Amino acid sequence: MYDEERETGNEFSIDVELEGDFTKAIETDRIDDSVDIDHVATLVRDINQQNQFHLIESFADAIGRALLLRFPILSRVVVRVTKLTLVRLESVRSSTAEVAVHRR
Repeated sequence: MYDEERETGNEFSIDVELEGDFTKAIETDRIDDSVDIDHVATLVRDINQQNQFHLIESFADAIGRALLLRFPILSRVVVRVTKLTLVRLESVRSSTAEVAVHRR
């Protein structure tokens, strides 16, 4: 991360893939038996607001680990963080890091 980015901030796109045993949720069709996407979005926002990361890889890893902790139904989370503004690289549209975390 460049000093300019720390001063002006940056924009990100975040994609999250959730893997787990959703059998009960499928059978009951109840959000309480699944993962509430509003809670996922809130968790991602909170991680972004409460931390400062130098690398998008670290940001993605923090999101994945927090999702595993928050939702016991999940066995694996894949997080892609895309930096939408690249300082000093105007000819490059974006940069993406993908991190997969697994429950142990």
